[in-house]
Amino acid sequence: MTDQQNKESPKTVEDTRLYEVSLGLSQEDRERLGLRFPVKIFVQDPLVAKKHEKEGILGIEQILLDWEPGLMDGPTSARVAVVDYNADTGTVVKPVTWNAEAKRFVGADDPKSFGFHQVNVWAIVQNTLSFFEDSYVMGRPIPWGFDGNRLIVVPHAGVTKNAFYNRSGKCLQFYYFISDGNPVYTCLSHDIVAHETAHAILDGIRPFYYEPSSVQTPSFHEFIADLTAILSALRFEHVRHAVAKISNGNIWGNNVISALGEEFAEKDVERIYGDAQRYYLRTACNSKTMKDIENSYEVHDCSEVLTGAMFKILARMTKLHIDDYALSPKEALWKATQHLNRLAFRALDYGPPVDIQFIDYAQAVVRADELAYPVDTFGYLKIVREVFKSRGLEELDPIAPPYSVTLTWKYKLYSVASSRTAAYHFLNDNRGRLDIPTNQDFEIADLYYTDKVVGANKRLPREIILEYVWKEDVTLEGERFGPLKDKIIPLLCGGTLVFDERGNTLYWSKKGGTQAGEAEGEGERRKEKLLGYIEKLVETGQIGLVDAEAVSNIGIYQPSIMGKQDGNVLHLEMTPQFLHPSKESAE
Repeated sequence: MTDQQNKESPKTVEDTRLYEVSLGLSQEDRERLGLRFPVKIFVQDPLVAKKHEKEGILGIEQILLDWEPGLMDGPTSARVAVVDYNADTGTVVKPVTWNAEAKRFVGADDPKSFGFHQVNVWAIVQNTLSFFEDSYVMGRPIPWGFDGNRLIVVPHAGVTKNAFYNRSGKCLQFYYFISDGNPVYTCLSHDIVAHETAHAILDGIRPFYYEPSSVQTPSFHEFIADLTAILSALRFEHVRHAVAKISNGNIWGNNVISALGEEFAEKDVERIYGDAQRYYLRTACNSKTMKDIENSYEVHDCSEVLTGAMFKILARMTKLHIDDYALSPKEALWKATQHLNRLAFRALDYGPPVDIQFIDYAQAVVRADELAYPVDTFGYLKIVREVFKSRGLEELDPIAPPYSVTLTWKYKLYSVASSRTAAYHFLNDNRGRLDIPTNQDFEIADLYYTDKVVGANKRLPREIILEYVWKEDVTLEGERFGPLKDKIIPLLCGGTLVFDERGNTLYWSKKGGTQAGEAEGEGERRKEKLLGYIEKLVETGQIGLVDAEAVSNIGIYQPSIMGKQDGNVLHLEMTPQFLHPSKESAE
């Protein structure tokens, strides 16, 4: 051990003990003890800040982040590290410095400095991750969808008009572009940073959603990313108060919170969309239904059905508290936002492990809310059902989850809940009841507990989530698949089981295969849907092929879906980007 390491050891031990003690404290207590530290960020983006400069709102605001031992230059934390490398110029920007004694970053005060950019993007990523992990939302640590524990964030990756999450690179990459002779940095936009962070978070929660088997699965990724941008912004008191003031509580409209990517969209919206009045890239204030997208294969367009539905639910819940309970617009928006946070994201624990469809999510939202709030005191669930029905998502059982199942237990619940091997034996013993083919091997995709709370810090019963997955080979037969003809693609199958601490089945969401008894019809329908989806990807040129040496496109567009080739087997993988390349290419 070096002299420097010896010198730092007592401080490291002290920090670790302090951190351990602080874990059970409230945010208010942590703040009082100096265990939260301030950073300044754009709560929307520089264009929105400029538009509201005279009002002094929606600009750069100070937020508080939880301190943890081991924070370093970069910024770098246990889960997120900023590496400011520009691939176009081949340069690395000096990282911002962490002052451990003062608990602050040095050189991050000037909004024009790259030090500010580094802290801005890191803080939004950290805040978004803690938003999901909070006991009032998902109540558990969220893993990344790749090997390793740190997500790399690249704030100035190069010159292009985009930003994206890259699973294989274990990173978020934010680019910049020139508008009216000035650089526009995507790393300064809260919408964009939160959106891309949500892609990484959802990939950790449900990694098989990264492998699309219909347009709705990648569209669901985009929906969760856009909804995260909206709800994580409303977590900031500055933003809520500004929205409440501007809207007077009637938030249903194209406004600062429902419009996404204002600065990103400036100058190009009319060219891309043919709409001179449009000032945003996408909006949550829309009336799209399932019927409107039945012939669409553009994931951002399809995603707006769910984004619009959830924003409508938020608007109606806000208005309910103003009209029926005489709350102020600020109070009503906060109460509605808190509930929608739980409503929207807790449903992810109930979703199938593969091939999620919009109806799967709608059913999961309803069931998650029923379990957390058996008595619908404020009429929230009534609003949810009405809005989902208006969007064409009416296949909702008012009492039971989509599937009911009685299971055999050879091992005690605690064994199944704590051991993947015991969980495998449990599923194997129940193959017939769970429609798992007898000749089909399967894997435990995930196994975890949740610890969630509702209002007034009331703890909900612990839930145990068990996910299992298997794959069936499907051959792409026929000329309709073009260069993909005769390749083999996996049909992803499996299910999610949710138990309470007594072993009662709270929910079962499944995706059957073609070989299982009761699921045979479902599996065949899923297979045909997969084949139709791949045919459409080939037809519209939205798929690119990746092998060990090169990437090639099929068609005229840049690909929105990548096909990774392993011999004759093809694995689809989405390319989650804030602006889909096909939008640009279509021009």
